[in-house]
Amino acid sequence: MAEELTQLADLPATRSPLVVAGVEGVMLSPVPGVVAHTAVYLPVDGRLFLLLYPNGTLDDAGRCLLAGLSFFPPTKTLAELHLPIDSGVPAVASPVLPAATLPADPTAWAAYPTYHNDTYGFSFRYPDDRWTLIKPTAGNPHRLSLAYHELGIALRMAVARVGEEAELQLYGGRAGEFVPLDNVLFLGEPISADALVHEGVTWAVYYNDTAPIARGDLLFSVALVSNRNFEQGAVVPEAVWAEANRIIETLTLDGE
Repeated sequence: MAEELTQLADLPATRSPLVVAGVEGVMLSPVPGVVAHTAVYLPVDGRLFLLLYPNGTLDDAGRCLLAGLSFFPPTKTLAELHLPIDSGVPAVASPVLPAATLPADPTAWAAYPTYHNDTYGFSFRYPDDRWTLIKPTAGNPHRLSLAYHELGIALRMAVARVGEEAELQLYGGRAGEFVPLDNVLFLGEPISADALVHEGVTWAVYYNDTAPIARGDLLFSVALVSNRNFEQGAVVPEAVWAEANRIIETLTLDGE
């Protein structure tokens, strides 16, 4: 980190602390290169992990990916792994996707934790053994996410009051065809749901035709999106979006 900071002395790179999976690390951003990126340094069990995220800042997708990271004690030494010598050309790993978790019995949802947003007065329940909550930040108070850490998928939500300046659009213009799904109950009224399908693979589900959902004096936007790109194996399994729908249906407003 010190060597990198020396090399970047004339550039506006910022060093800041962060905690990932209970490990205290350091983040450096933006780091110039062919693609401006963020570097995360994590010392774990005598080994240094360097994570390079291809964006000049750590955005929602980056935070979702870090939220899904975990460490366990190594069972082999580096010598026992017989790793190939670094050729300088990064390898592209084929993603291994575990079987999607089936939706839990709705009667069990009363035992799940509740997230309450004091600013806008709404709450929802979520299975915290499968979904990791990423709360709004001071820099982005209108957005929160739930990361389905096994598959790199995030249920994203943006909220603002009518007339408040906020970017609520969650659809980034990805390629694909929208395929209608069953409606979802959202705060007492049904909203549409559409799968974004590309080459036979569902890699996102957008709600209410990607437009903000008006409820009282609030506007909500909701999307379930894979954080992987298509080449990395982006996929949103049906069981995961079924559970995301159940999370959405638990949403309530204060006083109701």
